[in-house]
Amino acid sequence: MKSYSAILILLALVLLPALASGSQDEFYGRVSHVVDGYTFDLEISHGDNRVSPGETIRIRLADIDPSEPLRLSSRSDYAGGKLFN
Repeated sequence: MKSYSAILILLALVLLPALASGSQDEFYGRVSHVVDGYTFDLEISHGDNRVSPGETIRIRLADIDPSEPLRLSSRSDYAGGKLFN
């Protein structure tokens, strides 16, 4: 009985890394357009069979809180902020 459990443990140690290395969500390509601080378009060069090469997909990064650009109403607001800060 002990030999069977040892064989199963050895088999699991050999097969689990091989199964984990074949991730389904791997794509390779280049960023074609940056939408904002956490969203960009990726032009696929190769990946799994769900997306064909040359196709562009939009990727939005999770748990990212980018700083929003400062909205100024006039040039004087900008100058005042630079001079008095």
